[in-house]
Amino acid sequence: MTVNGESFAIDENGTAPVIVEGRTLLPVMAVIETVGGEVSRDEESGVVAISTGSAEDEEETDMTAEAETDVSNVVEAETAEAAEGDVVTEAGGTITADGAASVVYFTSDISSEGLMAAYEMSGFEPEGNAAIKLSTGEAVNTRYLDPNLIKDLVQSVDGTIVEYNTACGGSRAETAMYRQVAEDHGFTNTANVDIMDEEGSMEIPVEGGSISVDCGCDGNPAEPEMNDVGILASTDPVAPDQACVDIVYVTDGTESGALIERIESRNGLYTLEQAEKIGLGSRTYRLVSID
Repeated sequence: MTVNGESFAIDENGTAPVIVEGRTLLPVMAVIETVGGEVSRDEESGVVAISTGSAEDEEETDMTAEAETDVSNVVEAETAEAAEGDVVTEAGGTITADGAASVVYFTSDISSEGLMAAYEMSGFEPEGNAAIKLSTGEAVNTRYLDPNLIKDLVQSVDGTIVEYNTACGGSRAETAMYRQVAEDHGFTNTANVDIMDEEGSMEIPVEGGSISVDCGCDGNPAEPEMNDVGILASTDPVAPDQACVDIVYVTDGTESGALIERIESRNGLYTLEQAEKIGLGSRTYRLVSID
């Protein structure tokens, strides 16, 4: 475990962290004593008393209490554990300390500044016309990407937002309506918008591919159950998707349970497996926090 930037063995017996239902569990005594506190247990009641040095800091907790883990701690814990070998995640990805692995940068700063910082850390510099692929959202759907979040990044690379008419109907099935939605949602004030099949379409055969059961065409999505976590960036298109899924799996199950059920019941991990198989990127990555 890593405490205040310094690595410590949990105990002399080689105890390792355990992830149960999306929570990282560590022995209370190991953590508290490492930061200079004291832990005692009442054998009769089973209550653990924790003292961190003053009466104001003392608190009692049941022996079965579990410490909540925010993503910054997850990043730190995963990186620390990877220092002693690769970590295979519950979703099948691999986190490693090896410098040769794809690097995924993480920030909890969900803002234009946070996005720019993550992008700049990636070291990617596009040449020529930069295409920015995103969904401008359905007309009746209020849960689309905030154009103010991406504006600075898009304009810094002189980018063009690229989209195409949807094949599943909805308000973006025809160019005129699509452009109206993009304007109503503020994207035309951010950059030029190119509807790529505006002047005709073409068929591209895909062998061994897959298709999702849902997409951004849903104008009436369910209420979100999991809070926003952060922004991930990488020059490997597969690695950050794998990192996103891994973060879902280590998030408190009361938030992530429905999403995990949907991923697994729809075989959502097949997309990542197939993408790696055909060489689009790697599910093995090194997670680096820039916060």
